[in-house]
Amino acid sequence: MTDRTHHLPAPEPGHWHPDNWTTHFGQETRVNLAVPELAGVRVVVLLTFDTQGDVDAAVPDYQAGAGHWSNGAVNYCDAAERQYDMRGGVQRVLRILQRYGVVGTFPTCGATAEWYPEVISSIAEAGHEVAAHGYWHKPLNEMSADEEAVEISRATAALERVTGTRPYGWRSPMYTITERTIPLLAEQGYEYDSDLHNDDEPYLLTTEAGSVMEIPGGMDDFGMWLSSVPHAIHHGGIPYGNPFGITNVITAQFDVLYGEGGERPRVFQYCMHPKITGRPFRSLSLTAFLDHVTPLEGVRFMTMRSLAQLCRASIE
Repeated sequence: MTDRTHHLPAPEPGHWHPDNWTTHFGQETRVNLAVPELAGVRVVVLLTFDTQGDVDAAVPDYQAGAGHWSNGAVNYCDAAERQYDMRGGVQRVLRILQRYGVVGTFPTCGATAEWYPEVISSIAEAGHEVAAHGYWHKPLNEMSADEEAVEISRATAALERVTGTRPYGWRSPMYTITERTIPLLAEQGYEYDSDLHNDDEPYLLTTEAGSVMEIPGGMDDFGMWLSSVPHAIHHGGIPYGNPFGITNVITAQFDVLYGEGGERPRVFQYCMHPKITGRPFRSLSLTAFLDHVTPLEGVRFMTMRSLAQLCRASIE
């Protein structure tokens, strides 16, 4: 393949350019998952559950239809839909994970933990990882550098107060990572980030502030259920999705990775929301997927922090 990079124009301020990658995110180091700890493993499965509850309703106008009507009045129906995380979704997800004996990671907003400490504590007490997902679930790209730093530290402190353990993993609200995020996470002691969608496998990003393992985000249930429709009842969009149609998609993703995992393990990540996949009929998509993968040999369920630590050890 011809190298065309020297023909590319210089990057303009505010525009993407391949040279921005190292400038913004640091020096990249690839990870080799063919390590003794994963001997015989074909696929590492990461089940993640972004948990924000109804804190979105406390951030007016950040997203169309999130908690407020067009005239600024509180949209109580929408806010209550988001509350389902705390009233039923998390609990159903935890029961499913317990039934299959698998672990998950719950990126959680700091304000959510403060509003619903018993629910978030129950996640940690069940043996799952509680990672950070911002404080207010507010887009980082709308913040100044100082505001973003405060958002990260405030989320960190809130989750530590509630769970008794500080979070070591981060996912930005709506994946709104900025050129500041990785250095800020390194400064604040985070081990990994899961925002970027440019690979199937983790890699290390090293900045002047330190290094952070990037665990690329996988598929996301929000879009798969046609949930991007404003004011969608039950966050399902119109028409409602078929749970087994979703199962077919995520199973196909897994099956391809499983087939490729003969020489070295591959990584499967699926991001869900308890308010979405935790609804009764949608939960069938998760249980059907687990019915498919748990009997197979060479499948390892891990938390994202456990994988990040294993990846880091493999290159140090």
